[in-house]
Amino acid sequence: MKNTSVDKFFLGIVLSILSIGIVMFISASLGVLEKSRSVFYGILFNQVVLGLGLGLLGMYIASRVPYKFWKKYSFYFFLGSLILTALVFVPYLGFAHGGAKRWLSLGPLSFQPAEILKFTFIIYFASWLSFTKNKIQEFKWSILPLLGFLAVIALILFKQPDTKSFMLIVVAAMSMLFVSGIKWKYIISIVVLLTAGLLILAFFTPYLSGRIKTSWLEFTKQLWKRRKILGLRKQEKTHLLASKKSQGIQNQTQ
Repeated sequence: MKNTSVDKFFLGIVLSILSIGIVMFISASLGVLEKSRSVFYGILFNQVVLGLGLGLLGMYIASRVPYKFWKKYSFYFFLGSLILTALVFVPYLGFAHGGAKRWLSLGPLSFQPAEILKFTFIIYFASWLSFTKNKIQEFKWSILPLLGFLAVIALILFKQPDTKSFMLIVVAAMSMLFVSGIKWKYIISIVVLLTAGLLILAFFTPYLSGRIKTSWLEFTKQLWKRRKILGLRKQEKTHLLASKKSQGIQNQTQ
């Protein structure tokens, strides 16, 4: 490991987002505190102390490793994480929870390999974009390989099923393409292709179609609720202004 300089601006952004996330997480967990203090403190310990602590430790270790190391072995990391993610279908290794087979059990350790897959995909795709930087504007060197990577990932994740992880990977990939300076027509084309593929898959997959319907219904419900609240506030404001105007007229007549 070599001593590497730290981008303080980027570190500040990461820590700011991290702080906002912690505040939002604790705020969202206050409902659990009302029901059970022990459960709340257990969640707080697992997610904030262990999750945040181990995450910061991992970030520090990763920052000490030269980027050339990640670039050199990125393909093997990505391939290994794909194999790990596929192992959830192997009896006695993978197990289901909440109707989805996303967990892997290796002795006393149990985890979701899709979380590792997200990390290794970003590293490998970044190294791929670096490798093809002079050919990034060519479809066969940018969009076509990405579609191949996503197809393999989708084959594994949709089988579990784990749509959320796949969508996060897609968003990460599109963000990386945008930063790389690729043509907008390629970005639009891949968005159209992925959307069409997702809709076709949803037509034949009850789980995915159910998730889309649930998400859409929840979105429209929240939108309607927000419009209703804004409408009530506008109505109250109108009544208040009318009341003040009426009072002013009465004062003038008296």
